[in-house]
Amino acid sequence: MNQKQLEAFRLVMKTGSISTAAQQLHVSQPTMSRLLSDLEKSIGLRLFDRRQGKTNMRPEALVFYESVEKVFLGANYLRRVAEEIRNNIGVRLRVGCFPAFSLSVMPEIVAGFHHEFPQASFELTVATSSSLGESVSSGTTDLAVVGDTPKLVGTEITRSFSAPCVGVLREDDPLAAAEVIDLTCRDRRNVIWMNSHSNVESTLRRSVQVETVPVGGSLYVNLADTACRLVALGMGIAVIDPITALTLPVPGLVVRPIVPVIGFDFSILCSEKLVMSNVARSLLARLVERCEAIENDYRRPARERDAA
Repeated sequence: MNQKQLEAFRLVMKTGSISTAAQQLHVSQPTMSRLLSDLEKSIGLRLFDRRQGKTNMRPEALVFYESVEKVFLGANYLRRVAEEIRNNIGVRLRVGCFPAFSLSVMPEIVAGFHHEFPQASFELTVATSSSLGESVSSGTTDLAVVGDTPKLVGTEITRSFSAPCVGVLREDDPLAAAEVIDLTCRDRRNVIWMNSHSNVESTLRRSVQVETVPVGGSLYVNLADTACRLVALGMGIAVIDPITALTLPVPGLVVRPIVPVIGFDFSILCSEKLVMSNVARSLLARLVERCEAIENDYRRPARERDAA
């Protein structure tokens, strides 16, 4: 028994005519008759009565046809499933990133991804890096862009990146003319500090203390966006992460490198359970390309970035 024999039998049962079935199968009538005879021999059943040049179906043929039809329906279903997989229909990616990345980088990546894979489902979660690490570890998120966070069980750091934190100040501030802002020379009251909930804060304070500058200040915030808005109101200089600095929330501000240099580390974290489909690989490649571009961009002089 083979596929051709079953297909011939099915067409005869559907059309009620060997000649019509032969035409649909694009074979001669004798070939069709031979296919039916070979099928009967292979299964050990008489499916048709042949008398005086006529072929009539037997009850056994009706019973057998029910099962044959189920096989063909199942095969058609599998073809549809395969087509959906090829077209990425039903593919679902659960992605996360920390807030600054969601505002400055992720929209462009999501738009490009959706254009390439319009049938794929994309679920984006914006949360703190620690929360994202836990969700990747538990398997509820496939991959995430996170700040400096320890590797957890069930996760894999796919790529790591680093870019320097920057100073943000008003464009009419006299210091805006400087190529680099030296934090060790600043009046501590004029620095807007990130509080202990910020990824930047601990590294910032350690670095400044190493330079023997007293750590202080009268303004403490935990959102770089808020710090930028305070700068716009003339409250001082803010030191923020390089991701937020890509798209400053208010006009009239400029970004300058700072010393001492304070690195901001971020990475792409994947679930160890994630099977890298074509869709997932494409998204990962987009993320890596964009993160590498961020690293390279911060190697350029500040004036060049202002003009870009």
